[in-house]
Formats: sequence, C-alpha cells, structure tokens
Amino acid sequence: MVKLRFLLFLFLIMIQGNGIAQVSLPAINLGYTSFADSLGFPGLFLQEYMDYNYSGSIKDGNGDSLAGNSSMRSWVLLNQLLYISKSKIFGAHYGFDITVPVVDVSMKTRGKKYYDTGLGDITIGLPLLQWPKRKLFGMDFYQKLDFLIKISSGHYDNNELVNTSKNLYSINPFYSFTLFMTPKIETSMRFSYLWNSKNHDPYKPLDVDDLQPGQAFHMNYAVSYGINNRYRIGVAGYFLQQLNHHEIDGHHIPNSKERVFAIGPGVMLLSKNMENIVYLNIYFESFTLNRPESSRVMLRFIKKI
Repeated sequence: MVKLRFLLFLFLIMIQGNGIAQVSLPAINLGYTSFADSLGFPGLFLQEYMDYNYSGSIKDGNGDSLAGNSSMRSWVLLNQLLYISKSKIFGAHYGFDITVPVVDVSMKTRGKKYYDTGLGDITIGLPLLQWPKRKLFGMDFYQKLDFLIKISSGHYDNNELVNTSKNLYSINPFYSFTLFMTPKIETSMRFSYLWNSKNHDPYKPLDVDDLQPGQAFHMNYAVSYGINNRYRIGVAGYFLQQLNHHEIDGHHIPNSKERVFAIGPGVMLLSKNMENIVYLNIYFESFTLNRPESSRVMLRFIKKI
C-alpha cells in the first residue's frame, strides 16, 4: 500500500505546474521581473502582470518527456500595489507590497481535462527596502530587498486535482540589484529563496495525511541596452533549482527535485513623463526536471498613482 501511494505521488509530481495544488512547487516569480529590476523611488505604484504559459511536454526526473498526450495552459493576472516611503532605515527607503493573483489553469492528460479559475494565493511583502542610487566601482548601482509571504487564500478543494491555491503558506525573500555598466547597458539579477509549509489536507485519492513541497533557490537575470531614454531591448531569463526533495507524510520522495532554465528576448518602454513603464518578455524553457517545460509570454505594466 505504501509503495502504491508513492507511485501515485510521483505520478502527480509529473503532471503538476502553476496552479496545481498538491506536490509541485507553488507559483513564484520566474521571469515576472527583468530589465532595470532594482530601480525604484518613493511613491505609490500599481503593477499589473499578465502571464500566458503553455506546456505540451512534461519532464520526469531524468529530463525526459513523459509518455502520453498531456498539456497545460495557464493565464495569470497579478495585481500588485506597492508603496515606498520617503523615510529611511539602514539607508534604504522602506515600504510594502501586496499581490493578488487571478488564475485560469487547465490541464489535459490521458484524455481528461481538469481546470480551475478564480483568485490565487495572496503574497505580502513586508518589509520592502529600496536603496537609492549608489556607486560601485564608479558605476550606478541600485539594490532592493523584500521579505515575501504567500498565504493560502485562493480556491482549494481536496477532491480536485487542479486548484488556484496550494493550501499552504510560503516564505520567499529576495535580494536584487541593477548595475549600469555604461549609461546604456545595464544588468539586473534577483536572487530568491523559497520555503513551503505542509498541506495538511492533500488530494484525497493519495490517502495521506500531509504533503510538503521542497525548498528551492531561484533567480531572474537580465541584460538590456538603452536605444534612447524611453526604449530598452535585451535578453532576460530565470533559473530554478529545488534544494531538497518533496515529502509525503514526512518521508522524502526520491528523484523529485524540480529544475528549470529559461531565456528569451524582451523590450521595455517608458512613458514621456517616466511614470508609466511597459515590459514585454518571451521565455523558452529548457533543462527541465519534474515539471512541465513551457513557453511563456509576460506583459507587465507599472503606473505611479
């Protein structure tokens, strides 16, 4: 019976991705931020992210595609309110952010379709620290630090394979920087750590008491060139490596670590008054383990309120 549960658990790992609730890593910032990531200044900002994700290939622990006809598709709209104060602590302006996702996700596998639509899990960033421009070896240098907590607030039904919530909470702090190597060329990187709590009400057919996704390191990276004061073009991507295995009832599941690497082109457009910014990024994933391998389109809009 235990062996049967483990086999079912491993099968579920293979078919899960963004929005599927049991044994995959939760949705995190993979490519949501790219060029000039750490630039910021005091004010109240509205950020909208639209992410379209399609996968026609699901990879196992060896990086090979699973047999059978399976695919996944998701639309994610992230609504983020971000505030940065004029006051400082440790030399940085402090603030907070809150992100409310709306998710539409569907999966086809073995001739069946599973789907869910609705609010996802809310993320709160507190404290957010935004350092003003500094010099690093004579180059303009910006830094940002945020402590993110994702809470279980979306729809979850343990009778359903696909949900918009993970039914757990996550801690996901990050540090990012932007370095202008020349007035026109910049590079940005964001380094994040992910820890997940247990889901104490897992998918019923598993017949287990709890599941816990593993811990992970992930990063976004970007290099861009300023055509003029309003347009930037470049290349961006992300990398994720799970650090320890998923668990079922406190037992590690062998060969269950997730990994993905992505890269693709992008463009950044600033309005004339510099208070509105639009990003468009396209990502192509590879070197994937234990998760769907996707192609993604990311549209991001920032407006100062």
